[in-house]
Amino acid sequence: MIRKYKLILSIGIIGLFTMSGSAWAEDQFRNVEVFFQRINVTINGQQNTLTKDSILYDGSVYVPLRSLSEMLGAQVGWDSDNRSVALDFIHDNRNELFTASQKKMVQYVAIRNNQITKDLIPMFKNTEFNDLKSIVERYAEISKIAKDIDDLTMSQTIDKMKAAIILLQTGWEKKNTDDYMLAWTIYSKNADILNKDLTTKLSESYHYELIDKSIKK
Repeated sequence: MIRKYKLILSIGIIGLFTMSGSAWAEDQFRNVEVFFQRINVTINGQQNTLTKDSILYDGSVYVPLRSLSEMLGAQVGWDSDNRSVALDFIHDNRNELFTASQKKMVQYVAIRNNQITKDLIPMFKNTEFNDLKSIVERYAEISKIAKDIDDLTMSQTIDKMKAAIILLQTGWEKKNTDDYMLAWTIYSKNADILNKDLTTKLSESYHYELIDKSIKK
């Protein structure tokens, strides 16, 4: 859909950044009639849609510089003092990529942990512990994942939960209430630690630091 507006625009910055903080002479402005439209951009045969509307004026298309540059993988900066735009196409994004990858694995651990907890509830409601071996195996699986991504603290927490489940079963079978209650204390404490750890590491503000292990000290 094309939207038509009459705007007062500065010819030099159409479609780029909003101006602020400085006075401009009146002869630098003029009334122009422009059209706004969401433009598709094809890059190397792959079609993309800009996130902001472009301006169609006098046979030319003025695209939003930030939207186009970020689509191409650049970081965009605006220097208001010098009124200049900085485009950085060689910014090191390895840590951002590593963080996204790590969080994907942590998200998997969170989902699996939640599934295990849900499966444990009916077992204890009905005191049917025949399938606790599979619960232990599933905890071992996500503990290994945490260890593989070098999160040893999380792996150790999950291992303690796994051990608590084993103790719970033996305590129940032997009717040893001391072991049974100790197991619940260990499980509850570490389940709380794990949930807080997962919440922190899945937050937007949490970032992982990529360490090159190939460099020998």
